[in-house]
Amino acid sequence: MPRLRTPRFPLLLLALLASVLVVLAGLQWRWIGQWSTVEATRQQRALAAAADALDAAFSAPLRAAADAFGEIEASDDAAPAALAARLRAWQSDAALPALLDGVYWVEPGPAPRLLKLDTAAAALRPIAWPEAWAPWRAFFADQPSRLTVPPGTAATVRFSDADVPAAPPGLALPALPTPGPSPLPVRFVFLPLDADALRAALLAPTLDRLLDTDAYDVRVTGPDGSVLYASDPALDALATPDLDRPFGPGSLTNLGVTVEGTRDGLAELVELSAFQTRGASGPWRLRVQHRAGSISAAVARLRWRQLSLAFGVLGVLAAAMALLVRSAGAQRRLAQQQMEFVAGVTHELRTPLAVIRSAGENLADGVVASPEQTRQYGALVRDEGQRLSEMVESVLTLAGADARLPTRQRLALSDLVREAVRQTEPVLASADVQIDLAEPLPLLNGDPTTLTLALRNLLANAARHGKPPIRIEARPSHQADQPIVTLTVSDNGPGLDPADLPHLFDPFYRGRGGSKHTGSGLGLALVRRVAELHGGTVTARNRPAGGCAFVLTLPSAEAP
Repeated sequence: MPRLRTPRFPLLLLALLASVLVVLAGLQWRWIGQWSTVEATRQQRALAAAADALDAAFSAPLRAAADAFGEIEASDDAAPAALAARLRAWQSDAALPALLDGVYWVEPGPAPRLLKLDTAAAALRPIAWPEAWAPWRAFFADQPSRLTVPPGTAATVRFSDADVPAAPPGLALPALPTPGPSPLPVRFVFLPLDADALRAALLAPTLDRLLDTDAYDVRVTGPDGSVLYASDPALDALATPDLDRPFGPGSLTNLGVTVEGTRDGLAELVELSAFQTRGASGPWRLRVQHRAGSISAAVARLRWRQLSLAFGVLGVLAAAMALLVRSAGAQRRLAQQQMEFVAGVTHELRTPLAVIRSAGENLADGVVASPEQTRQYGALVRDEGQRLSEMVESVLTLAGADARLPTRQRLALSDLVREAVRQTEPVLASADVQIDLAEPLPLLNGDPTTLTLALRNLLANAARHGKPPIRIEARPSHQADQPIVTLTVSDNGPGLDPADLPHLFDPFYRGRGGSKHTGSGLGLALVRRVAELHGGTVTARNRPAGGCAFVLTLPSAEAP
Protein backbone atom coordinates (compact mmCIF):
# COMPACT_ATOMS: atom_id res chain seq x y z
CA MET A 1 0.00 0.00 0.00
CA PRO A 2 1.49 3.43 -0.88
CA ARG A 3 2.69 5.58 1.97
CA LEU A 4 3.31 9.31 2.08
CA ARG A 5 6.89 10.42 2.55
CA THR A 6 7.36 12.59 5.62
CA PRO A 7 8.78 15.92 4.40
CA ARG A 8 11.86 17.16 6.18
CA PHE A 9 10.98 20.85 5.70
CA PRO A 10 8.82 21.16 8.88
CA LEU A 11 11.60 19.62 10.96
CA LEU A 12 14.16 22.01 9.47
CA LEU A 13 11.77 24.92 10.05
CA LEU A 14 11.26 23.81 13.65
CA ALA A 15 15.02 23.61 14.18
CA LEU A 16 15.48 27.07 12.65
CA LEU A 17 12.73 28.59 14.79
CA ALA A 18 14.12 26.89 17.89
CA SER A 19 17.54 28.41 17.12
CA VAL A 20 15.95 31.83 16.70
CA LEU A 21 14.19 31.46 20.05
CA VAL A 22 17.47 30.50 21.75
CA VAL A 23 19.19 33.55 20.23
CA LEU A 24 16.29 35.78 21.27
CA ALA A 25 16.43 34.36 24.79
CA GLY A 26 20.15 35.14 25.00
CA LEU A 27 19.62 38.65 23.69
CA GLN A 28 16.75 39.23 26.11
CA TRP A 29 18.97 38.10 28.98
CA ARG A 30 21.73 40.47 27.87
CA TRP A 31 19.46 43.44 27.13
CA ILE A 32 17.53 43.16 30.38
CA GLY A 33 20.81 42.81 32.29
CA GLN A 34 22.11 46.00 30.66
CA TRP A 35 18.81 47.72 31.30
CA SER A 36 18.89 46.75 34.99
CA THR A 37 22.38 48.28 35.37
CA VAL A 38 21.24 51.50 33.71
CA GLU A 39 18.03 51.53 35.74
CA ALA A 40 19.90 51.10 39.04
CA THR A 41 22.21 54.00 38.12
CA ARG A 42 19.23 56.11 37.06
CA GLN A 43 17.41 55.51 40.32
CA GLN A 44 20.54 56.32 42.34
CA ARG A 45 20.99 59.56 40.44
CA ALA A 46 17.30 60.41 40.74
CA LEU A 47 17.52 59.85 44.49
CA ALA A 48 20.62 62.06 44.76
CA ALA A 49 18.91 64.74 42.65
CA ALA A 50 15.87 64.62 44.92
CA ALA A 51 18.14 65.04 47.95
CA ASP A 52 19.85 68.03 46.28
CA ALA A 53 16.44 69.52 45.55
CA LEU A 54 15.55 68.95 49.19
CA ASP A 55 18.67 70.83 50.29
CA ALA A 56 17.79 73.62 47.87
CA ALA A 57 14.25 73.79 49.26
CA PHE A 58 15.63 74.28 52.76
CA SER A 59 18.35 76.71 51.61
CA ALA A 60 15.88 78.95 49.78
CA PRO A 61 14.38 80.53 52.95
CA LEU A 62 17.90 81.10 54.32
CA ARG A 63 19.00 82.93 51.18
CA ALA A 64 15.78 84.92 51.20
CA ALA A 65 16.60 86.04 54.75
CA ALA A 66 20.18 86.84 53.72
CA ASP A 67 18.90 89.00 50.87
CA ALA A 68 16.38 90.71 53.17
CA PHE A 69 18.95 91.68 55.84
CA GLY A 70 22.10 92.03 53.75
CA GLU A 71 24.08 95.18 52.92
CA ILE A 72 23.30 97.08 56.14
CA GLU A 73 25.92 99.70 57.00
CA ALA A 74 28.20 98.92 59.90
CA SER A 75 27.00 101.97 61.85
CA ASP A 76 25.98 101.48 65.44
CA ASP A 77 23.77 104.58 65.22
CA ALA A 78 21.94 103.81 61.93
CA ALA A 79 21.70 100.04 62.35
CA PRO A 80 18.70 99.83 64.75
CA ALA A 81 16.31 101.71 62.47
CA ALA A 82 17.53 99.87 59.38
CA LEU A 83 17.16 96.47 61.05
CA ALA A 84 13.67 97.29 62.34
CA ALA A 85 12.54 98.35 58.86
CA ARG A 86 14.02 95.21 57.30
CA LEU A 87 12.28 93.00 59.91
CA ARG A 88 8.87 94.57 59.26
CA ALA A 89 9.29 94.04 55.55
CA TRP A 90 10.35 90.45 56.17
CA GLN A 91 7.36 89.70 58.37
CA SER A 92 4.93 91.07 55.79
CA ASP A 93 6.48 89.63 52.62
CA ALA A 94 8.34 86.44 53.57
CA ALA A 95 6.82 83.02 52.81
CA LEU A 96 8.01 81.77 56.22
CA PRO A 97 8.21 84.75 58.59
CA ALA A 98 8.56 82.49 61.66
CA LEU A 99 11.91 81.26 60.33
CA LEU A 100 13.92 83.86 62.32
CA ASP A 101 14.37 83.51 66.07
CA GLY A 102 15.03 87.25 66.49
CA VAL A 103 17.45 89.77 64.92
CA TYR A 104 20.84 90.51 66.57
CA TRP A 105 23.79 92.88 66.13
CA VAL A 106 27.25 91.52 66.93
CA GLU A 107 30.47 93.39 67.61
CA PRO A 108 33.16 90.73 66.97
CA GLY A 109 36.47 90.41 68.71
CA PRO A 110 38.04 88.43 71.54
CA ALA A 111 35.02 89.26 73.71
CA PRO A 112 32.19 89.53 71.19
CA ARG A 113 29.25 91.70 72.20
CA LEU A 114 25.67 90.55 71.42
CA LEU A 115 22.84 93.08 71.04
CA LYS A 116 19.20 92.16 70.37
CA LEU A 117 16.90 94.28 68.25
CA ASP A 118 13.98 95.78 70.16
CA THR A 119 11.55 96.15 67.31
CA ALA A 120 9.06 98.37 69.13
CA ALA A 121 11.73 100.85 70.27
CA ALA A 122 13.94 100.41 67.18
CA ALA A 123 16.89 100.00 69.51
CA LEU A 124 19.63 97.47 70.19
CA ARG A 125 19.76 95.98 73.70
CA PRO A 126 22.91 94.18 74.88
CA ILE A 127 22.22 90.66 76.20
CA ALA A 128 24.33 87.81 77.48
CA TRP A 129 25.21 85.01 75.12
CA PRO A 130 22.81 82.05 75.60
CA GLU A 131 24.58 78.86 76.52
CA ALA A 132 23.18 77.11 73.39
CA TRP A 133 24.87 79.73 71.22
CA ALA A 134 28.38 79.05 72.54
CA PRO A 135 29.58 77.83 69.08
CA TRP A 136 28.49 81.13 67.58
CA ARG A 137 30.19 83.14 70.37
CA ALA A 138 33.43 81.28 69.60
CA PHE A 139 32.97 82.02 65.91
CA PHE A 140 32.54 85.77 66.43
CA ALA A 141 35.42 85.81 68.92
CA ASP A 142 37.65 84.58 66.12
CA GLN A 143 36.67 87.43 63.81
CA PRO A 144 38.56 90.80 63.67
CA SER A 145 36.88 93.84 65.20
CA ARG A 146 38.44 96.24 62.65
CA LEU A 147 39.79 96.22 59.07
CA THR A 148 43.02 98.04 58.37
CA VAL A 149 43.70 99.16 54.78
CA PRO A 150 46.96 100.99 53.81
CA PRO A 151 46.32 104.28 51.94
CA GLY A 152 46.31 104.11 48.14
CA THR A 153 45.76 100.34 47.99
CA ALA A 154 42.90 98.02 47.16
CA ALA A 155 42.84 94.61 48.76
CA THR A 156 40.45 91.77 49.57
CA VAL A 157 40.26 91.31 53.28
CA ARG A 158 38.84 88.01 54.53
CA PHE A 159 37.63 87.23 57.96
CA SER A 160 38.63 84.12 59.86
CA ASP A 161 38.12 80.77 58.11
CA ALA A 162 36.65 79.31 61.27
CA ASP A 163 33.76 76.96 60.46
CA VAL A 164 30.32 78.42 60.73
CA PRO A 165 28.48 76.44 63.40
CA ALA A 166 25.94 74.02 61.98
CA ALA A 167 23.91 73.91 65.17
CA PRO A 168 22.10 75.87 66.14
CA PRO A 169 21.62 77.05 62.54
CA GLY A 170 21.90 80.74 61.81
CA LEU A 171 22.97 83.48 59.42
CA ALA A 172 26.07 85.64 60.03
CA LEU A 173 25.94 88.62 57.63
CA PRO A 174 28.83 91.12 57.64
CA ALA A 175 27.57 94.70 57.66
CA LEU A 176 28.89 97.05 54.96
CA PRO A 177 31.99 98.94 56.14
CA THR A 178 31.22 102.65 56.41
CA PRO A 179 33.71 104.75 54.41
CA GLY A 180 36.02 106.57 56.82
CA PRO A 181 39.44 106.60 58.33
CA SER A 182 41.22 103.25 58.46
CA PRO A 183 40.86 101.01 60.40
CA LEU A 184 37.12 100.41 59.70
CA PRO A 185 34.88 98.90 62.40
CA VAL A 186 33.47 95.38 61.72
CA ARG A 187 29.88 94.47 62.58
CA PHE A 188 27.67 91.42 61.88
CA VAL A 189 23.92 90.95 61.54
CA PHE A 190 23.20 87.66 63.29
CA LEU A 191 19.94 85.85 62.47
CA PRO A 192 19.46 82.62 64.46
CA LEU A 193 16.97 80.25 62.82
CA ASP A 194 13.97 78.56 64.41
CA ALA A 195 14.59 74.99 63.22
CA ASP A 196 11.31 73.74 64.71
CA ALA A 197 9.30 76.25 62.66
CA LEU A 198 11.25 75.33 59.55
CA ARG A 199 10.67 71.66 60.18
CA ALA A 200 6.95 72.10 60.84
CA ALA A 201 6.43 74.19 57.71
CA LEU A 202 8.71 72.47 55.20
CA LEU A 203 9.95 69.04 56.26
CA ALA A 204 6.97 66.70 55.72
CA PRO A 205 5.45 68.50 52.67
CA THR A 206 8.82 68.81 50.92
CA LEU A 207 9.80 65.18 51.58
CA ASP A 208 6.41 63.95 50.35
CA ARG A 209 6.72 66.08 47.22
CA LEU A 210 10.29 65.23 46.25
CA LEU A 211 10.59 61.60 47.43
CA ASP A 212 8.32 58.69 46.50
CA THR A 213 7.38 57.48 49.96
CA ASP A 214 5.42 54.61 48.40
CA ALA A 215 8.69 53.21 47.01
CA TYR A 216 11.11 54.45 49.69
CA ASP A 217 11.30 54.45 53.47
CA VAL A 218 12.45 57.93 54.55
CA ARG A 219 13.82 58.85 57.97
CA VAL A 220 15.16 62.19 59.26
CA THR A 221 16.90 62.40 62.64
CA GLY A 222 18.11 65.37 64.67
CA PRO A 223 21.59 65.97 66.11
CA ASP A 224 20.65 64.01 69.23
CA GLY A 225 19.29 61.07 67.19
CA SER A 226 15.65 61.92 67.76
CA VAL A 227 13.31 61.06 64.88
CA LEU A 228 12.05 64.22 63.18
CA TYR A 229 10.28 62.45 60.31
CA ALA A 230 9.54 58.82 59.41
CA SER A 231 7.50 57.67 56.43
CA ASP A 232 6.82 54.43 58.31
CA PRO A 233 6.85 54.98 62.08
CA ALA A 234 6.83 51.20 62.63
CA LEU A 235 10.41 50.93 61.36
CA ASP A 236 13.05 51.29 64.07
CA ALA A 237 15.92 52.07 61.69
CA LEU A 238 17.07 51.69 58.11
CA ALA A 239 19.74 48.98 58.02
CA THR A 240 21.20 49.56 54.53
CA PRO A 241 20.11 53.02 53.32
CA ASP A 242 20.53 53.89 49.66
CA LEU A 243 21.15 57.51 50.72
CA ASP A 244 22.71 58.75 53.96
CA ARG A 245 23.76 62.40 54.14
CA PRO A 246 23.62 65.53 56.32
CA PHE A 247 20.54 67.58 55.71
CA GLY A 248 18.50 70.45 57.03
CA PRO A 249 18.86 74.19 57.67
CA GLY A 250 22.54 75.02 57.51
CA SER A 251 24.33 78.23 58.41
CA LEU A 252 24.99 81.00 55.91
CA THR A 253 27.59 83.75 55.98
CA ASN A 254 29.83 86.01 53.92
CA LEU A 255 33.45 86.18 54.98
CA GLY A 256 35.02 88.28 52.25
CA VAL A 257 35.00 92.03 51.45
CA THR A 258 37.12 94.17 49.17
CA VAL A 259 37.96 97.67 50.47
CA GLU A 260 40.15 100.42 49.02
CA GLY A 261 42.35 102.85 50.90
CA THR A 262 42.44 106.40 49.44
CA ARG A 263 45.29 108.92 49.50
CA ASP A 264 43.66 110.97 52.24
CA GLY A 265 43.66 107.97 54.57
CA LEU A 266 40.00 107.05 54.16
CA ALA A 267 38.81 103.55 53.20
CA GLU A 268 35.66 102.60 51.31
CA LEU A 269 33.91 99.37 50.28
CA VAL A 270 34.59 98.16 46.77
CA GLU A 271 32.96 94.68 46.74
CA LEU A 272 31.19 92.28 49.09
CA SER A 273 31.58 88.61 48.13
CA ALA A 274 28.57 86.35 47.65
CA PHE A 275 26.94 84.50 50.51
CA GLN A 276 27.80 80.84 50.86
CA THR A 277 27.12 77.99 53.23
CA ARG A 278 30.06 76.96 55.30
CA GLY A 279 30.77 74.16 57.72
CA ALA A 280 28.36 71.20 57.85
CA SER A 281 25.47 71.28 55.40
CA GLY A 282 22.85 70.78 58.08
CA PRO A 283 22.22 69.55 61.58
CA TRP A 284 19.87 66.72 60.57
CA ARG A 285 20.50 63.31 59.01
CA LEU A 286 18.57 62.10 55.96
CA ARG A 287 18.38 58.35 55.33
CA VAL A 288 16.46 56.83 52.43
CA GLN A 289 16.06 53.12 51.72
CA HIS A 290 14.04 51.37 49.04
CA ARG A 291 11.19 49.30 50.44
CA ALA A 292 12.58 46.25 48.61
CA GLY A 293 15.68 46.47 50.83
CA SER A 294 17.78 48.51 48.43
CA ILE A 295 17.65 49.96 44.94
CA SER A 296 19.77 47.04 43.74
CA ALA A 297 17.30 44.54 45.20
CA ALA A 298 14.35 46.40 43.68
CA VAL A 299 15.98 46.50 40.25
CA ALA A 300 16.95 42.81 40.56
CA ARG A 301 13.34 41.95 41.39
CA LEU A 302 12.14 44.02 38.45
CA ARG A 303 14.75 42.36 36.26
CA TRP A 304 13.51 38.89 37.10
CA ARG A 305 9.95 40.06 36.49
CA GLN A 306 10.93 41.37 33.08
CA LEU A 307 12.86 38.19 32.35
CA SER A 308 9.87 36.08 33.40
CA LEU A 309 7.62 38.10 31.12
CA ALA A 310 10.09 37.93 28.22
CA PHE A 311 10.73 34.21 28.61
CA GLY A 312 7.00 33.66 29.10
CA VAL A 313 6.37 35.28 25.72
CA LEU A 314 9.14 33.21 24.19
CA GLY A 315 7.65 30.12 25.82
CA VAL A 316 4.25 30.92 24.33
CA LEU A 317 5.91 31.35 20.94
CA ALA A 318 7.72 28.03 21.38
CA ALA A 319 4.48 26.32 22.39
CA ALA A 320 2.71 27.87 19.41
CA MET A 321 5.45 26.61 17.11
CA ALA A 322 5.29 23.16 18.67
CA LEU A 323 1.50 23.11 18.26
CA LEU A 324 1.91 24.28 14.67
CA VAL A 325 4.39 21.51 13.91
CA ARG A 326 2.23 19.01 15.76
CA SER A 327 -0.82 20.17 13.80
CA ALA A 328 1.15 19.86 10.58
CA GLY A 329 2.17 16.36 11.62
CA ALA A 330 -1.42 15.49 12.43
CA GLN A 331 -2.49 16.80 9.03
CA ARG A 332 0.17 14.66 7.36
CA ARG A 333 -0.92 11.61 9.34
CA LEU A 334 -4.53 12.30 8.46
CA ALA A 335 -3.61 12.60 4.80
CA GLN A 336 -1.66 9.35 5.08
CA GLN A 337 -4.63 7.62 6.72
CA GLN A 338 -6.99 8.97 4.09
CA MET A 339 -4.74 7.73 1.31
CA GLU A 340 -4.37 4.34 2.95
CA PHE A 341 -8.12 4.18 3.57
CA VAL A 342 -8.97 5.05 0.00
CA ALA A 343 -6.35 2.60 -1.28
CA GLY A 344 -7.67 -0.11 1.04
CA VAL A 345 -11.29 0.48 0.08
CA THR A 346 -10.33 0.49 -3.61
CA HIS A 347 -8.39 -2.73 -3.22
CA GLU A 348 -11.11 -4.49 -1.24
CA LEU A 349 -13.89 -3.37 -3.58
CA ARG A 350 -11.95 -4.40 -6.69
CA THR A 351 -11.99 -8.15 -5.85
CA PRO A 352 -15.77 -8.70 -5.43
CA LEU A 353 -16.53 -6.33 -8.29
CA ALA A 354 -14.13 -8.23 -10.52
CA VAL A 355 -15.78 -11.53 -9.57
CA ILE A 356 -19.29 -10.16 -10.17
CA ARG A 357 -18.23 -8.60 -13.49
CA SER A 358 -16.59 -11.81 -14.65
CA ALA A 359 -19.61 -13.91 -13.72
CA GLY A 360 -21.91 -11.44 -15.45
CA GLU A 361 -19.83 -11.50 -18.63
CA ASN A 362 -19.82 -15.30 -18.67
CA LEU A 363 -23.59 -15.36 -18.25
CA ALA A 364 -24.06 -12.73 -20.94
CA ASP A 365 -21.74 -14.42 -23.41
CA GLY A 366 -23.47 -17.80 -23.03
CA VAL A 367 -20.43 -19.49 -21.57
CA VAL A 368 -22.64 -20.95 -18.86
CA ALA A 369 -25.17 -23.32 -20.36
CA SER A 370 -26.34 -25.84 -17.74
CA PRO A 371 -28.78 -24.95 -14.96
CA GLU A 372 -26.28 -26.20 -12.36
CA GLN A 373 -23.59 -23.79 -13.57
CA THR A 374 -26.15 -20.99 -13.66
CA ARG A 375 -27.01 -21.67 -10.01
CA GLN A 376 -23.32 -21.69 -9.12
CA TYR A 377 -22.73 -18.40 -10.88
CA GLY A 378 -25.83 -16.94 -9.22
CA ALA A 379 -24.62 -18.04 -5.80
CA LEU A 380 -21.21 -16.54 -6.54
CA VAL A 381 -22.73 -13.21 -7.50
CA ARG A 382 -24.95 -13.30 -4.40
CA ASP A 383 -22.06 -14.04 -2.02
CA GLU A 384 -19.76 -11.42 -3.52
CA GLY A 385 -22.62 -8.90 -3.48
CA GLN A 386 -23.24 -9.72 0.19
CA ARG A 387 -19.54 -9.28 0.88
CA LEU A 388 -19.61 -5.96 -0.97
CA SER A 389 -22.66 -4.81 1.02
CA GLU A 390 -21.03 -5.73 4.32
CA MET A 391 -17.88 -3.83 3.34
CA VAL A 392 -19.82 -0.68 2.40
CA GLU A 393 -21.81 -0.91 5.63
CA SER A 394 -18.62 -1.24 7.67
CA VAL A 395 -17.03 1.77 5.94
CA LEU A 396 -20.12 3.89 6.58
CA THR A 397 -20.29 2.74 10.20
CA LEU A 398 -16.61 3.53 10.80
CA ALA A 399 -16.99 6.97 9.20
CA GLY A 400 -20.15 7.78 11.21
CA ALA A 401 -18.98 6.54 14.63
CA ASP A 402 -18.03 10.08 15.78
CA ALA A 403 -21.42 11.49 14.88
CA ARG A 404 -23.25 9.01 17.12
CA LEU A 405 -21.48 9.97 20.35
CA PRO A 406 -23.96 12.73 21.31
CA THR A 407 -26.48 9.93 21.99
CA ARG A 408 -24.58 8.70 25.05
CA GLN A 409 -26.63 7.23 27.88
CA ARG A 410 -26.19 5.02 30.92
CA LEU A 411 -25.97 1.40 29.84
CA ALA A 412 -25.74 -2.04 31.43
CA LEU A 413 -22.90 -4.07 29.90
CA SER A 414 -24.79 -7.32 30.42
CA ASP A 415 -27.62 -6.06 28.16
CA LEU A 416 -25.11 -5.05 25.49
CA VAL A 417 -23.44 -8.49 25.59
CA ARG A 418 -26.73 -10.39 25.28
CA GLU A 419 -27.91 -8.16 22.40
CA ALA A 420 -24.57 -8.60 20.57
CA VAL A 421 -24.80 -12.42 20.97
CA ARG A 422 -28.38 -12.39 19.67
CA GLN A 423 -27.43 -10.32 16.61
CA THR A 424 -24.44 -12.58 15.86
CA GLU A 425 -26.32 -15.88 16.13
CA PRO A 426 -26.00 -16.69 12.37
CA VAL A 427 -22.22 -16.50 12.67
CA LEU A 428 -22.11 -18.21 16.08
CA ALA A 429 -24.52 -21.04 15.12
CA SER A 430 -21.93 -23.78 15.40
CA ALA A 431 -19.89 -22.19 18.20
CA ASP A 432 -20.17 -22.84 21.93
CA VAL A 433 -20.53 -19.38 23.55
CA GLN A 434 -19.85 -19.17 27.31
CA ILE A 435 -20.82 -15.96 29.11
CA ASP A 436 -19.30 -15.12 32.52
CA LEU A 437 -20.36 -11.69 33.83
CA ALA A 438 -19.34 -10.69 37.37
CA GLU A 439 -22.65 -9.14 38.32
CA PRO A 440 -23.35 -6.49 39.38
CA LEU A 441 -21.20 -4.59 36.90
CA PRO A 442 -20.84 -0.80 36.94
CA LEU A 443 -22.94 1.06 34.40
CA LEU A 444 -21.33 2.47 31.26
CA ASN A 445 -21.87 5.87 29.69
CA GLY A 446 -21.98 5.53 25.90
CA ASP A 447 -23.82 4.93 22.66
CA PRO A 448 -25.59 1.55 22.62
CA THR A 449 -25.51 1.11 18.84
CA THR A 450 -21.75 1.56 18.35
CA LEU A 451 -20.88 -0.42 21.51
CA THR A 452 -23.09 -3.32 20.39
CA LEU A 453 -21.48 -3.19 16.96
CA ALA A 454 -18.00 -3.36 18.52
CA LEU A 455 -19.01 -6.44 20.57
CA ARG A 456 -20.52 -8.07 17.47
CA ASN A 457 -17.25 -7.58 15.58
CA LEU A 458 -15.24 -9.15 18.40
CA LEU A 459 -17.60 -12.16 18.49
CA ALA A 460 -17.61 -12.50 14.68
CA ASN A 461 -13.82 -12.29 14.60
CA ALA A 462 -13.55 -15.07 17.21
CA ALA A 463 -16.04 -17.22 15.31
CA ARG A 464 -14.27 -16.80 11.96
CA HIS A 465 -10.65 -17.14 13.06
CA GLY A 466 -10.84 -19.18 16.28
CA LYS A 467 -12.25 -22.42 17.61
CA PRO A 468 -14.95 -23.00 20.20
CA PRO A 469 -15.67 -22.51 22.91
CA ILE A 470 -15.88 -18.71 22.68
CA ARG A 471 -15.77 -17.23 26.14
CA ILE A 472 -17.10 -13.77 27.13
CA GLU A 473 -15.95 -12.46 30.53
CA ALA A 474 -16.64 -9.07 32.18
CA ARG A 475 -15.06 -7.81 35.41
CA PRO A 476 -15.08 -4.48 37.31
CA SER A 477 -11.61 -3.07 37.95
CA HIS A 478 -9.61 0.10 38.55
CA GLN A 479 -7.04 1.86 36.39
CA ALA A 480 -5.11 4.88 37.72
CA ASP A 481 -7.60 4.96 40.64
CA GLN A 482 -10.51 5.25 38.18
CA PRO A 483 -13.31 2.65 38.03
CA ILE A 484 -13.38 0.69 34.76
CA VAL A 485 -14.97 -2.41 33.23
CA THR A 486 -12.94 -4.98 31.28
CA LEU A 487 -14.62 -7.28 28.76
CA THR A 488 -12.59 -10.20 27.36
CA VAL A 489 -13.56 -12.26 24.29
CA SER A 490 -11.34 -15.35 23.94
CA ASP A 491 -11.25 -18.53 21.81
CA ASN A 492 -9.26 -21.75 21.50
CA GLY A 493 -7.98 -21.20 17.97
CA PRO A 494 -4.41 -21.18 16.69
CA GLY A 495 -3.71 -17.76 18.22
CA LEU A 496 -2.13 -14.68 16.67
CA ASP A 497 1.13 -14.40 14.79
CA PRO A 498 3.39 -12.04 16.81
CA ALA A 499 4.15 -10.15 13.60
CA ASP A 500 0.45 -9.31 13.24
CA LEU A 501 -0.04 -7.81 16.71
CA PRO A 502 1.26 -4.23 15.96
CA HIS A 503 -1.07 -3.93 12.91
CA LEU A 504 -4.05 -5.95 14.02
CA PHE A 505 -6.34 -2.92 14.48
CA ASP A 506 -5.26 -1.08 11.30
CA PRO A 507 -8.00 -0.67 8.66
CA PHE A 508 -7.97 -3.36 5.96
CA TYR A 509 -5.12 -5.24 7.61
CA ARG A 510 -5.26 -8.99 7.21
CA GLY A 511 -3.13 -11.32 9.25
CA ARG A 512 -1.16 -14.30 8.08
CA GLY A 513 -4.29 -16.45 7.98
CA GLY A 514 -6.64 -13.72 6.80
CA SER A 515 -6.79 -14.97 3.21
CA LYS A 516 -8.61 -18.14 4.31
CA HIS A 517 -11.63 -16.16 5.58
CA THR A 518 -13.87 -13.56 4.04
CA GLY A 519 -14.27 -10.14 5.67
CA SER A 520 -13.84 -6.43 5.07
CA GLY A 521 -10.73 -5.97 7.19
CA LEU A 522 -12.48 -3.12 9.05
CA GLY A 523 -14.04 -4.96 12.00
CA LEU A 524 -11.18 -4.64 14.50
CA ALA A 525 -10.41 -1.08 13.30
CA LEU A 526 -14.02 -0.22 14.10
CA VAL A 527 -13.69 -1.80 17.57
CA ARG A 528 -10.63 0.32 18.34
CA ARG A 529 -12.33 3.50 17.12
CA VAL A 530 -15.43 2.86 19.24
CA ALA A 531 -13.25 2.15 22.29
CA GLU A 532 -11.26 5.38 21.81
CA LEU A 533 -14.42 7.47 21.35
CA HIS A 534 -15.67 6.12 24.68
CA GLY A 535 -12.37 6.83 26.46
CA GLY A 536 -11.33 3.19 26.50
CA THR A 537 -8.85 0.84 24.86
CA VAL A 538 -8.75 -2.54 23.12
CA THR A 539 -5.78 -4.92 23.10
CA ALA A 540 -5.06 -8.41 21.78
CA ARG A 541 -2.82 -11.16 23.17
CA ASN A 542 -2.21 -14.87 22.90
CA ARG A 543 -3.41 -17.12 25.71
CA PRO A 544 -0.87 -19.46 27.35
CA ALA A 545 -3.33 -22.35 27.01
CA GLY A 546 -3.93 -21.65 23.35
CA GLY A 547 -6.07 -19.28 21.36
CA CYS A 548 -6.19 -15.52 21.67
CA ALA A 549 -8.02 -12.96 23.77
CA PHE A 550 -9.27 -9.47 22.91
CA VAL A 551 -9.64 -7.19 25.96
CA LEU A 552 -11.98 -4.19 25.71
CA THR A 553 -11.53 -1.67 28.57
CA LEU A 554 -14.18 1.02 29.14
CA PRO A 555 -14.55 3.64 31.92
CA SER A 556 -17.60 3.25 34.10
CA ALA A 557 -20.29 5.92 34.33
CA GLU A 558 -19.06 6.79 37.86
CA ALA A 559 -15.61 7.84 36.54
CA PRO A 560 -15.10 11.64 36.60
